[in-house]
Amino acid sequence: MQEKAILCETVEGIATITLNRPEVMNSVNFQLLRELDECLNRLRFDPAVRVVIISGAGNKAFCAGADLKERAGLSPEQVKAFIFTIRRVFDDIEHFTKPVIAAVNGVA
Repeated sequence: MQEKAILCETVEGIATITLNRPEVMNSVNFQLLRELDECLNRLRFDPAVRVVIISGAGNKAFCAGADLKERAGLSPEQVKAFIFTIRRVFDDIEHFTKPVIAAVNGVA
């Protein structure tokens, strides 16, 4: 079973999203984007959530950007889909219905 790329938990109204790929400095791949999108959709409609904190696992990096190893193996169409998806998810964070805090730990 593949390890989760995103950890999402809520405690006392505070939702914490952790980018969980420390072995690759929490770089963004399709799996991480899908899981982040699902987590955000759950949190958006959860009335108990008042604020969202996004952080990275490990102590080396918050997020190193796109996973270039994955991207190297993508077709031009898949690259377009990745760019479209990452823009949509990041726009969603920017316009989220609740405050979002980036707890930047390490390289960003």
